[in-house]
Amino acid sequence: MERGNLPEGASTKNAGFACFRSLSEHIADLGEHRSRITSACKNMRQMLKPVMET
Repeated sequence: MERGNLPEGASTKNAGFACFRSLSEHIADLGEHRSRITSACKNMRQMLKPVMET
């Protein structure tokens, strides 16, 4: 709650809490990034396979 009639920046009611995410959201992001990296590595390996065989 604001102490005065006009707001003076972030209130103590919600100061800083909007920037935090839940642990489950971070874990889900890690899983998504891991699958994207794995997929990119597999694609890179397939692209380099002909070069490595010569």
